[in-house]
Amino acid sequence: GILDAIIVQGDASEASESLAKAKEEFAELGRSWQDVKKYMIVAHELQVMMGSYGLNLFTPDAVRESGRPLSLGMLEIKDPYPGQTKTLWLRYCRAGDGQRFNSRILVDADGGLRGGAVKLDFDVEADPEAANSQLQLSKQEFVNCFCSSPLLSEALRQFSTTDNSTKNVPEGIAINLDVTISDPTKEEADADLMDTLNVRQAVLLEIWDADMQDDFLGECLLPPLGSLSASAKRYVLPVLPAPPEKGSTRYHSKKFAKVNCEGFLHVEASWTFPCEEVPPLPDAADMERRVKREEILHTGKLRLKIVKAEGLKGASRSFRREGSDPYVCMYVRNEALVEKDKIPPGFDQYGWHQTALGRHECYWTTSKKSATRNPEWNEEKEFMLRTGAFERRTKQAYHLELTSRQATRNRDDYYASVLGNKEELRMYFGSKDATGPGTQHSVQIYMGDNMHQFKDKLAAACKAEASVETNRKRKLQLEAVAKDVGYRHSVMVFVPSVKLRELAQQGKVGVNSYEYKRLYRIEEQDPSSWQPLDSICTFMHYSNIYSFGRSVAQRLRVVDSTEQYKLKNNRLRQFEREQKKLNERLVELNTPSKCFGYAKFQHPSDGLSPEWRPVIIDRSEQVGTSKRSYKVSYVFSKQIANPAMSDDGLTPGPMYQEELDEDSILPVVSDPKIKDSIRGEHKEFLARAKILKDQGMAESEIVRQLNAELKKTWEKARDSEDGDGALPPQPPTITLADVQEAIRSKDDDATLGTFPPGSTLATLSPTMSPASTTR
Repeated sequence: GILDAIIVQGDASEASESLAKAKEEFAELGRSWQDVKKYMIVAHELQVMMGSYGLNLFTPDAVRESGRPLSLGMLEIKDPYPGQTKTLWLRYCRAGDGQRFNSRILVDADGGLRGGAVKLDFDVEADPEAANSQLQLSKQEFVNCFCSSPLLSEALRQFSTTDNSTKNVPEGIAINLDVTISDPTKEEADADLMDTLNVRQAVLLEIWDADMQDDFLGECLLPPLGSLSASAKRYVLPVLPAPPEKGSTRYHSKKFAKVNCEGFLHVEASWTFPCEEVPPLPDAADMERRVKREEILHTGKLRLKIVKAEGLKGASRSFRREGSDPYVCMYVRNEALVEKDKIPPGFDQYGWHQTALGRHECYWTTSKKSATRNPEWNEEKEFMLRTGAFERRTKQAYHLELTSRQATRNRDDYYASVLGNKEELRMYFGSKDATGPGTQHSVQIYMGDNMHQFKDKLAAACKAEASVETNRKRKLQLEAVAKDVGYRHSVMVFVPSVKLRELAQQGKVGVNSYEYKRLYRIEEQDPSSWQPLDSICTFMHYSNIYSFGRSVAQRLRVVDSTEQYKLKNNRLRQFEREQKKLNERLVELNTPSKCFGYAKFQHPSDGLSPEWRPVIIDRSEQVGTSKRSYKVSYVFSKQIANPAMSDDGLTPGPMYQEELDEDSILPVVSDPKIKDSIRGEHKEFLARAKILKDQGMAESEIVRQLNAELKKTWEKARDSEDGDGALPPQPPTITLADVQEAIRSKDDDATLGTFPPGSTLATLSPTMSPASTTR
């Protein structure tokens, strides 16, 4: 818009570029001028409202349409110097990039303007790349502008609430949906939680006497695996008779005979869970890699050593008075199985592991010691045991794979059991003729409903369905969904793979093929085949992408977005990162390398007039100076028009930076991290810089050695990261300036001395510690 406007007597082409300085010069020379800012603002507003010529002033088309020559009278400005030559001086701010310009238009003695158009708008044709960067407005920016401006948001509210009548609103068309609710009663989530707290695998040690009939000498239960530690500890277990309760011990007819069991069994045991370090999971991880990660997360390593036994019962036969010939057998029971469950393959009705022949599986049998009541074995072995609920869910029966198709099917079934959910609830919407479970409600879903409204309607449909449901299990599932579905749940749409879509495009031949059915079955159970939908978007927004509103019901899945589920679904992790990125605010940027603030910008076309503009301030690389200079990148400026953007999409590239001194920048935060003399993740390493320097090492060699140690420490933390699968960010390298700053510090102990344990590398990863650094 117009910032200032005057009419000065005579020709002002030789005056200073700055209008403020020019006014001082006019006063010294005795030249008079008159302020006409008000008239020019009114004239500009009238042209914008009444014409279609944009923001530019005095364009040839606008002058031609007015039918009058361009003059002061046309602008309703009374000529202050009639009969004399004068100059109309306009100072304005250009739209698009905010640059300030001056335009001097010569006015003849009759008041006619002899200048051309005043370009208050950005010249798109002259610089199309800059225009594309400066003038493009995204939907999020448009909505944010409306919401942050009371004037605009109130106008929108009045426009949308003027007519509340619905008599002329056309009837909505219901869309067809096939909705699956995963784990409606949260039984599988509770089972996973129980596995975390307690492994739910019982280890039974039975002692037998080796003779022709193998007499039972007693048994011991190992302490719960969840109570064991990763370091081996010795346990003295009393040898007891088999309890009479069913399922509490492995059934064997000889165990329940009247025998007196006595003595103690000495063992050493340790439990490591998970069995190994969990590898990081990239976004593009395939199904096999995700299954492997799940197996590691649910598998522990038991290290068991049978040391000795003391005071065992002697032999029952007279010719073996010296003692028995004892040996120890190990059996495992899955405690996640209960009697009411359907017995999965590989278990008996009480959860004891069985072989393919239906016999109890003996995991380990020690050697036999002859004629002793105090045997010593000192035998050790390792076992890989899965958690109870995970094993119950993924255990497969023994298969004889005669063909590759059978092997592929068995593998697909296993992958689906690891990644999918066995407990699911189906609901259907839109089909008036459908009958059966999932259709006994009158709730309709429309194209204008967003995902929040859809979840509310889903809860209402489940509540209505539960009121007429007779099956007890399904009724409980419906009631649980009606009560619990909310903001934690994500709505996802099925996205088939490229190969599956190609088969579907072949018509009946492709759809009826074995490969299509196999892929559809496995992808339907694969969490990464389901794309989350934005909660504020409607089905209309996704109609062209996912074909909502057509005759064929679109598949939807509603899941509780737990951390465990995010590890299985690559799309959900990527979606949440994108949502987090959209919610980031540039004004909150404050890292050791960059900070948001303001910088004094001098307009080159306005006599270097100053203006404080928002910028991204980079960390200074200068050392040993009282005042530092900083490289800044303007957020809204022509300098960042060309597309040199960083990976995070927030900060401009380095080629459009400008170097300013410390007095010309103003960080927004009171304690900017870019002004720290040493980065937090570098403190431990730079503490050794002065020592290495005193040992005669060159500064460049110190930089190389410290960076090598920093990289090695980060790689170790990255490989051991087992949180949500996200890789720890790689720290910035140590520069020569950092080493010089550390060396010249007068008080190393105060500046770089002792730090609280675990705080020096907290920005790298919680798993990194000073002890892991190479010394």
